[in-house]
Amino acid sequence: MSGMKQYTMFRKNCKAFARRRMKGQITVMLSLLLTVVLLFLLTCSEGVRVYLGKGRAARKLVAAQEDVMADYNRFLWEEYHILGVDESYDTKDTDALQKRLEEYLLDAFAGMPNTTENGFYHYSIENLNCTDRIYLSESIEELQQQIREYMKYKVTMDALQTSLEELQKQLNQEEVKEARRKVEESDAKAKEAEEGETATKKQGEKSEKLENEQPGSQEMEEDPRKFLKDFLKLGLVEITTGREDISKEDYRMRDVVKSDSNEKEEEEKVKFEKSEEITSRLPEQVNTVSWGNQTVTKALGIEYALQHFPNILQQEEENMQCQCEYLIAGKNSDYANIKSVIKRILSLRFCANFVYVLQDTAKVAEAQSVATAIVGVTANPAIVELTTYLLLGCESYGESILDVRALIQGEKVPFWKTAVNWRMSLSHFSQVLNTSVQGEKTVVQETDDTALSYEDYLRLLLWMQMDDDVKYKRMLNVMEKRGKEKQEDFQIERMICGFKTEVTLQLSPLFVQGIWGDGGGQGYHMKFQRTVSY
Repeated sequence: MSGMKQYTMFRKNCKAFARRRMKGQITVMLSLLLTVVLLFLLTCSEGVRVYLGKGRAARKLVAAQEDVMADYNRFLWEEYHILGVDESYDTKDTDALQKRLEEYLLDAFAGMPNTTENGFYHYSIENLNCTDRIYLSESIEELQQQIREYMKYKVTMDALQTSLEELQKQLNQEEVKEARRKVEESDAKAKEAEEGETATKKQGEKSEKLENEQPGSQEMEEDPRKFLKDFLKLGLVEITTGREDISKEDYRMRDVVKSDSNEKEEEEKVKFEKSEEITSRLPEQVNTVSWGNQTVTKALGIEYALQHFPNILQQEEENMQCQCEYLIAGKNSDYANIKSVIKRILSLRFCANFVYVLQDTAKVAEAQSVATAIVGVTANPAIVELTTYLLLGCESYGESILDVRALIQGEKVPFWKTAVNWRMSLSHFSQVLNTSVQGEKTVVQETDDTALSYEDYLRLLLWMQMDDDVKYKRMLNVMEKRGKEKQEDFQIERMICGFKTEVTLQLSPLFVQGIWGDGGGQGYHMKFQRTVSY
């Protein structure tokens, strides 16, 4: 019996041992399974954290870049509504932009080294570069875009289109070509009448010799062309502006971008002794205005120039009164710029005035009478005809001087004249011009709503610039000159309006690095590239 009991006890013990062993195995298996599940969950959690961390880092980079772009130069914005960041931050360090961006990133990230915070996301910057910087002085397209975006809210498109269509109507005139043809034909007849010898070369001698010999010549004090030549010795600027205080001092302006600012301009010789002196002032063809995207950009740029760069009538600046004139002429002093602009307006006015006098029968008859008195009643009709055109050119130029003087006095002048608003006369040529320089205000009778002001002529001249980029380059030169008056170290060429950021970040592991890391327990490396601009 005792043996049976022992056997029964042994079996019980074996079963108990088996049960305990089974339980242990199950426990181990459950522990292993739980560990695997936990590792899986932690790995997934780390993956989610890395994914979210990458998005968070990208947002922080955007915020840091926007913070840098918010550091725009206040002078440029307040004076010209142009956005640009000084890459040196008022220092001589061109890496200051990159350092400032890094500071903004450090401020944006939580749990960075050298801080007491160790949050859920722990970043560090391994590499940071600011490349592909867009400089205002090198990207005229960017400057044009900023001006366009600003001006499109300041100018009505319908009014702009109407202005451009009116400009095309005024400049594209067949009468100008007809006037050129008449003078050229008359010159050819005169040359033929002189048997191949240029009539214009002998005409000066005849004018002086026959002036006192022919009947009726005593009524003329002198040839109007001679008086005009002597009259202009008073100075074209002084005659038209009535001022002698316009500064001739050099701007001493640094040419930030080359724009032919020092281009030479020859002195205009006004004698009206040759037909070429008339035809050279009459354009062979006039560019027409086409309405389109590029036209809108150009027109908005012109309106921007007129609004932000004062002209001589506004006189807002003491040391640079002719800023708008500088955009047109590119000279180095107020006097040189206003002189160049006056000469260009004179050319426009002469063209329109000469076309008018050719159509005025009374003016033509008066010029024929004076021409006969100058060259003699026995002269060849072809010579008289050419002299008539030359005298009409002289009268037109005198009228143009009065027009420019009126414009600079703040009046408006009709583009196409009529008998009502024409003031010059060959019989009173010297009297009218002398009166114009005696300080008396020139009065113009406007007969229509299309009369143009001095600002309108500046608009025309800006429109007629062959190289449209020139005015933008000169704008930058003026911006720098005026900026230096406010801030000694101001340089427009350091102003950027966009840049590209290349950055490599490291996110420290929180749970397990697992498959998301780069190995070696160094964390997760994230590379970003992003370009930002205004």
